[in-house]
Amino acid sequence: MKFNWWEYVIAGVFLAFCAVIGLGAARLYSPEPVIGVIRFKDAISIESADQFNELIEAARQDDRIAGIALELLSPGGLATSSESIFYGLLNLREEKPVVVAIDSLAVSGGYYIAAAGNRIYMPSSAYVGNVGTRGPRPSD
Repeated sequence: MKFNWWEYVIAGVFLAFCAVIGLGAARLYSPEPVIGVIRFKDAISIESADQFNELIEAARQDDRIAGIALELLSPGGLATSSESIFYGLLNLREEKPVVVAIDSLAVSGGYYIAAAGNRIYMPSSAYVGNVGTRGPRPSD
């Protein structure tokens, strides 16, 4: 079966029309506000803390986001980086609720981060806690 060139043009115009109408309807009928989901599944380092703080600052400034769900799985890491994330989440929490869902592990700095949330949820088998530091023993 052979198609004429004008049939291709009509089909293309029709598809473009449907795409424009569909995208317009999606913007019109999509639910707002939305809940932002941030996943943090890594050791806490200077780089990961900087990236995370950029995300939470963007979420804080976005008026479409009504709250944050933080999925957390972290063995901890640097104390100063954990602290910067903690205070970033506290700043976010002043404007929007923060709910933390611990996957299976949030120890040391990971637990410190989770403590900044309004609520913390985790399975009963999750390994959570153990905030501490390590370093050399001072000499006498």
